Amino acid sequence: MKTIKHTCKELPAAHLKTKRIVKRDQTTSRAYSLKEKQEGSILDFLDVENSERYQATKSQTFCNIYAHDFARLMNCYIPRVWWTNKAIEEGNTNQAKYNDNVIEMSVNLLYKWFEDYGDEFGWEEITDFKKGQQEANNGSCVVLLASNKSASRSGHITMVIPEDYKFKPRTLNGEFIPVQSQAGVNNYKKRVLKWWGSKHNKVKMYVNHLSKNEI
Repeated sequence: MKTIKHTCKELPAAHLKTKRIVKRDQTTSRAYSLKEKQEGSILDFLDVENSERYQATKSQTFCNIYAHDFARLMNCYIPRVWWTNKAIEEGNTNQAKYNDNVIEMSVNLLYKWFEDYGDEFGWEEITDFKKGQQEANNGSCVVLLASNKSASRSGHITMVIPEDYKFKPRTLNGEFIPVQSQAGVNNYKKRVLKWWGSKHNKVKMYVNHLSKNEI
């Protein structure tokens, strides 16, 4: 799997362009952002438990795509595709072209992207998960993610969402578990779940203070 080389140069967001209408009920075009008008809250609109776009197959899960869509609706950026090392080195970052100057971003790659580029796009790491839950409660876009220790296995990313009367964070063996929304092997609109473990690298939380929308 390719890695992303850090650079001090500010880079633009990478987005693939298409004339096609990319919708939640499609199982194709997952490399592209949604092109539907949002109606209602983000959680209700994306409808992760039922939308075909996020349903796992025998060989693939789509937590990274759900995170990209969710963040985009929050007016912040988690890349679905990102510039290749060659494109960065050559300054070929004006227009994203599939199979040319961008690659699709797995969670393992996103984990490194947040470390290297997250702050350029408004992301701040939070080590206090209770504070992160409060940020989500206040309307900020907050993510949890961990790469897999095995480069050939998938990591995972979830969206931290506001707690409500039914779904509240809890403490498990001294560890704070926030309220989350996810796609994966199982898709949950809302869930309080510790999914990270010994197979993962350190789970990290990031908040984007630029985000704004009704979750």
